[in-house]
Amino acid sequence: MPDRQPMEGKKVMQDLEKLREEIDKIDDEILIQLSKRKSIVKEIAKIKKKLGKPIFDGKREQQLIEKLKSVSNEKGLDKDFIGSLYEIIIKNSKEEQEKIVKR
Repeated sequence: MPDRQPMEGKKVMQDLEKLREEIDKIDDEILIQLSKRKSIVKEIAKIKKKLGKPIFDGKREQQLIEKLKSVSNEKGLDKDFIGSLYEIIIKNSKEEQEKIVKR
């Protein structure tokens, strides 16, 4: 009986590469969506500037994070991770809005 170890090892490596390619595609999609989000954030900043509204809206941020944590549980994601991730995203959004409001 021939040794199947090398063939199985090659198949496992091919499977690994295929999965990594899928991850790369997902990462590209995430970046595209973050870019779209940034564009919308800039539009929101322009509106807030016209209306004289502050950048920070604690109630909105809290509602958003709570909603995302709840949805993350439904999707099998760690709610604390999602909360932390969106805190970073929101922080960046406020920084982008500040740039526009200060112009």
